Amino acid sequence: MANHWAANSRGNVFMYHVPASSSESSSGLELLLDVQYAFGLPFYPKYEDQFTLEEKSLSLQIMQYISNFVNSGNPNYPHSFSRKMSRLLPPWPMFLPNDDGDNYKEFTISMPTLKGLKKADCSFWSDYIRRLKASTGSESNGEQSAELNSTEAPSKGLASSETQSVGDKVAYSR
Repeated sequence: MANHWAANSRGNVFMYHVPASSSESSSGLELLLDVQYAFGLPFYPKYEDQFTLEEKSLSLQIMQYISNFVNSGNPNYPHSFSRKMSRLLPPWPMFLPNDDGDNYKEFTISMPTLKGLKKADCSFWSDYIRRLKASTGSESNGEQSAELNSTEAPSKGLASSETQSVGDKVAYSR
């Protein structure tokens, strides 16, 4: 999905992953760990004793990245929301639709930047679809039929598919 959005939109795509080994937090809450960290649950008085100092530091980093992204569309844009976050974060590389651009952040204590998330797991499908398209002579991923239909006159005052898709792209880039 990240590859599709990176290839077909004018917006920025940044990917992250919470490994299964990290998905069990010390809080024991049923919320997903990335949600707990992004919303600062380790600092909520009712739960703060259930998180380690490392988890609180990770939460601050994730909140800073998310705040930057919401504010500017880029998690690297320096937006200061807290006096607790005094140091600069390591850059979060943008996900690009090529083999060198499949970067992502791993939401663990060290926040490493890694490449090729689940690439081996998905290789069957990506190779299979590519071979299937080649065997049928189809070069597109289903968007060709939408382009063919865009030449038809719109009914009931609706915009054509082409105009609507351009509008959708503009809306996502805001």
